[in-house]
Order: sequence, then structure tokens, then C-alpha cells
Amino acid sequence: MTDTLFFFVSKLAWIALRFDTFLFALSVTAIWCLATGRTRTSAKLLSLMIGLFALVAVFPLGHLLLRPLEIRYPSAPDFIELTGIIVLGGSEDVERSHTWQMPLVNGAGDRVFKAAALAHQFPEIPILITGRNGALDPSERKQGNIVAELLVDLDVPRERLLIEEDSRNTFENARLSIDLIEELSEGTWVLVTSAFHMPRAMATFCSAGWTNLVAWPTDYRTSYFRAGVGWDPAQHITDLNLGLKEWIGITAYRLTGRLQNPDADCAQSPTPE
Repeated sequence: MTDTLFFFVSKLAWIALRFDTFLFALSVTAIWCLATGRTRTSAKLLSLMIGLFALVAVFPLGHLLLRPLEIRYPSAPDFIELTGIIVLGGSEDVERSHTWQMPLVNGAGDRVFKAAALAHQFPEIPILITGRNGALDPSERKQGNIVAELLVDLDVPRERLLIEEDSRNTFENARLSIDLIEELSEGTWVLVTSAFHMPRAMATFCSAGWTNLVAWPTDYRTSYFRAGVGWDPAQHITDLNLGLKEWIGITAYRLTGRLQNPDADCAQSPTPE
């Protein structure tokens, strides 16, 4: 019951905390002030809204939030032996996959492609796919099945795939996955997810009892700050929302005891070949 409540509250809270929701609230408040004769207040609010929009439209402020998360773990770590591969859900375009009856990826599709590459590099180990569709509507198509179809299309044998399809967020990914494979979780597993999400994912999995995890971040969203300067409101707002969501998620997980300090995790040091 507590996990379900947390899931619904987190979904609803994020709708209210998005940057574009804040801009919308400013515009509605400005219109209400104008309708009630408070023209000066309305003008100030509209000026604030326009100024914030222009600032975010030109400068990639989301990079300032995403960059510290993406550099937490090295890219493409070296290791010799693995027990298995964990692929977090989130790379699937659930609605379009369901509409067109074929597996489709979104901007985080690198997770699937990297998992497939690792699966071919280590052809004997299992691949654990974890995650149900995180939408509020539980009737939506489940993520794990979509990722499984994608991996099979990339020549990964279906019998190597383990699917955990009941989790709705990172905390449930970690807890339900370790319950699914039991003793195998004590080996060395590589965790594949987006780079900005990796610190929270690693800390959450460690808190759930996983050991000797190797972080394999994918789907990098940032580069140099100056490279992103320019008029691109859609992408800049998307990145800012993504960064806000992840930092809010880390804070919420800490406050509710769902993760330990990300700097005191169970990551195995990469072993050079």
C-alpha cells in the first residue's frame, strides 16, 4: 500500500513541479490579475514568465543539472567476468509500440542497443529486463515485453531473457529483481541505464541488497555548455525538466529511505582487461 501511494503521489507531484507547469501557472495568475484590475502585478508576472522562457530557450540550463549526474560513473568500463546484465525499462515508446504493434524506442533507446552489445560480448549470461509501464493507467502495454522483442530482433536468444514486469519505478525495479533471481544476485552484474539516472539507480539497487554492480551508463544528454547555447526552447525545456525530475527523485528517495548515499554504493571497481 505504501509503495502504491508513493507511486501515485510521485506521478501527480511531478506534474505540478515541471518547469513548463510553472510557466503555465504564471500565465494563468497574470491573466487573473489582469481580469481583477491588478495590472501592475499582471505585467510583472508576464515579464517574469517571458524572461524565464527566453533564458531557458537560449541557454541549456538543464545541462547544469544533468552533467553532475552523468559524470558520476565512467563510460564504457572494463571488466572480465559477468554473472548477468540488468536493463532498466524506460527506453520503450509504449504508446506507439502498442498502436503500431511493433517494438519502438524513445530517446533512451541506447539502453537496449548497449544491452544487446553486452549480450553478444558475453554470450552465456542471462539478461534481466526490469520494469512495467510507469503510466498511471495499469492497462498499458508492459515495458519488459517490448525490450524483449527488441533484443530478440537484435539476435539475442529469447531463452536468455528474464523479465520482471511488475515494478513501476526504480525502487521496485531493484527490490523485485533481486527477489526474482535470488542467489544469482550475489555475482557481478552490469546495470544498464541512462547516465543521468545511474546515480539513483545504483544507490537504490545497493540499498535493495545487490552487490558487485558494474555501472554501464548510456544515453548521455549533455556535452559542452557552450555547444548547447542557441534558440532551442523545446530541447532545452525537455532537458531542464529531465534534470529537475531526477534531482527531485533523488531527494524523494533519500527522504523516504529508498536509497543510501549515492557516494557509498556497492559498485565494483572496473577491472581493466
